[in-house]
Amino acid sequence: MPGFAATPQPGTARLDPPRYFVMQKDKSVIRLLLFGAVTLVILSSVFGGAITIYGDYRQFQSESKIIEHKYIEQQQALIKNEVEKTVDYVAFMKSRLESRVQSEVKNRVYEAYAIAEHIYRTNTGKMPAGEVEALVREALRPIRFHNGRGYFFAVSLDGIEQLFADRPEIEGKNMLATRDREGKFVIRDMIGIAEERGEGFYEYLWTKPLHGERVYPKIAYVKLFEPFNWLLGTGEYLDDMEKDIRQEVLERIAKIRFGRDGYIFVVDFHGTTLMNDTQRDLIGVNIWDMTDPNGVKVIQEERKAAEKPEGDFIRYVWNKPTQAKPVPKISFIKGYRHWQWMIGAGVYLDDIQTLIAQEKELLKQKAVKQISFILLSMLAAILLMALIARFLTRKIENEFNVFINFFEKASSQAETIEVSQLHFQEFQRLAHSANTMVARQKEADEKRLQAEAEKEHIEMKLRQAQKMEAIGTLAGGIAHDFNNILSVILGYAEMAREEARKDSGLSEYIEEISTAGNRARNLVQQILTFSRQSKVERIILQPQPLIKEVLKMLRSSIPSTIEIQDDISPDCGTIKADPTQFYQILMNVCTNAFHAMEKSGGILRVVLKVAGQIPAELRNEASPASTFIELAISDTGHGIGPDIIDKIFDPFFTTKEQGRGTGMGLSIAYGIIRDYGGTITLESQLHQGTTFHIYIPQCEGEAVAEGPSSGEVPTGRERILLVDDEELLAGMSKRMLEKLGYQVTVKLHGFEALELFCQQPEQFDAVITDQTMPGMTGMELAGRLLRIRADLPIILCTGYSSMVDEEMAKAKGIREFALKPLSREQIATLLRRVLDAA
Repeated sequence: MPGFAATPQPGTARLDPPRYFVMQKDKSVIRLLLFGAVTLVILSSVFGGAITIYGDYRQFQSESKIIEHKYIEQQQALIKNEVEKTVDYVAFMKSRLESRVQSEVKNRVYEAYAIAEHIYRTNTGKMPAGEVEALVREALRPIRFHNGRGYFFAVSLDGIEQLFADRPEIEGKNMLATRDREGKFVIRDMIGIAEERGEGFYEYLWTKPLHGERVYPKIAYVKLFEPFNWLLGTGEYLDDMEKDIRQEVLERIAKIRFGRDGYIFVVDFHGTTLMNDTQRDLIGVNIWDMTDPNGVKVIQEERKAAEKPEGDFIRYVWNKPTQAKPVPKISFIKGYRHWQWMIGAGVYLDDIQTLIAQEKELLKQKAVKQISFILLSMLAAILLMALIARFLTRKIENEFNVFINFFEKASSQAETIEVSQLHFQEFQRLAHSANTMVARQKEADEKRLQAEAEKEHIEMKLRQAQKMEAIGTLAGGIAHDFNNILSVILGYAEMAREEARKDSGLSEYIEEISTAGNRARNLVQQILTFSRQSKVERIILQPQPLIKEVLKMLRSSIPSTIEIQDDISPDCGTIKADPTQFYQILMNVCTNAFHAMEKSGGILRVVLKVAGQIPAELRNEASPASTFIELAISDTGHGIGPDIIDKIFDPFFTTKEQGRGTGMGLSIAYGIIRDYGGTITLESQLHQGTTFHIYIPQCEGEAVAEGPSSGEVPTGRERILLVDDEELLAGMSKRMLEKLGYQVTVKLHGFEALELFCQQPEQFDAVITDQTMPGMTGMELAGRLLRIRADLPIILCTGYSSMVDEEMAKAKGIREFALKPLSREQIATLLRRVLDAA
């Protein structure tokens, strides 16, 4: 055909693409397409009807399944949402247990107070005081609440029971010696609350009416009635209020309805029905072994679903409330472990069949119309095809030629196809694909380079994160050993200072040793804070001493080419901050300034002043405090470019070379300052320097004093058992305690100490033990000693431990918890405190 032949160029062995591809064996693609199109139309006329009918039938089947699937999905989403809302409501009501008990008892005590106050005002002066007291007593005695459990009691401040509605036989008795099962003096504690605060809550263990001697957690509220010097009170048992809340929740669940027949049911983990409003005859009945007509043990399947954290769907057959006959059902079950409840809701599947039948009728009518239209269209198509086939083949021939020319040039030139030359969408899509093939090749290298750069950046972040994790692990590991070593150094230094003459040079040397040891102790605390393993404690402090200490350390550690200037105002008031965190802020920002001048030298300037109100543009970022201190730290280094200045406080962002920084210093400083209600900003110009402005709100109050007390160190003559696996530390502590007058026995292992104590438990007045020891920890030793002698005063000491803190120690019965290193005054004071309390 014209346009498809080509003459080979002299000297080349290239095949003629058009002839090779199109004209092989005298066949033409264009004629073949024309013949195929006519044949296809004829065959379509014969088989079209059958194919169309079959296709519509298949489509009908498919749409029926889709309808069923979508309906089930929608209903499953509905019942899951209803169940999860119910579980959330149950969890919310459970979370309000303690606050609700507190609110209830407080309100009741206020009611009793109002009754007593009314009687007192009405009758004072009209009758003797004793009769007025009797009127109040008898007015409160019959009052009951909390389903009959609640009653009022009254105790005079000398401990005499004035009213005990549940046990009137103890009225008139002195109750000061009354203890609960934990050993707490209940009446004394309540009197203490009334005397100190006038009113308040108190938690203790107490017996219940009709429950024998068993005790239960109880919360009481007491309020001082000054005219009689009585405290009025009442209490409520937590488990009783929880039962009331459960019943309230079940009654609320019983009213929930959704969809056509949707309701919520509740069964406990053992199979007893707690709520089923549509079948109330099942409430209270154990249906663990109930089986549906298909043999499914419904409740046991519910238990399996409830065991899964997110709940699950189950299928079974159940009676439908509106029909009273078994119907296939899907339910969603989710467990609430705190109350051992299985909460569920379901949907009946017979509604789907009705819906599908309606859809089938609509699809059938639609199919008949479609088939009729297709048959008519096919007849018209046969007549039209002969006319348009020739026209189309000419167009296709032209577009083939466009692609042939493209592929001839594609091997040597990166040319694209002009899509506007093409008329058919299929050829246009092929042209777009061919054009993008060239573009993608160009983009491939760029994307590869970009991916490699991103991978390197992510790996760098991972390495930095691993370094931070390693620092945290290392800090916790070394803190205990460092503090033990510092305990020995500081202890012997303190004893040596006591023996050295005040006017001798030796006294100065010992003082320097103590100073260095205390700085080392603070350094350990800074490491723990940086690694997030030390408790943050904000105190009122003056910033000037900490700033001067940082500058003093910097002067000895940075090159002499960097000059340090300071302008520290003495009249900046106080701030509330953690000293170690404030020290960390200063070090991070100053170190950043030092690095900016490390090669070129320059001036590091620190200015502290009262800022008054912070700049207007920062008020939306900082807290609304009236006055702030402003700490300006500036350098004359290379400055920060405008393209990265907005990223300077981002975690892991750093401009330093690898190995010279984590990218976390300024981010940590920024986070701490924002926690304090302040803000940090910066000004920078390239090649001129940078200034960081730190704003922290001032606070009222005196700064917390630090340093040793000038008072006398308490002494004693009691017998002390000292347990520590560090021999040097044990020896030092023994000498220090003996100088204070105590008789000290030292054991280096917990098992040895336990064996010695078991031989004669009364031979020691107190025990001081280390926490981290091989074989048996201090907590374990204390527990075993207290089982032998419950009143034994124990002091638990540790250099560092992530396994125990003061709250945990005191919960086990340990009297005091202390962090090493301890000064002589600290250990003497702790020891005297626990001995005097015993």
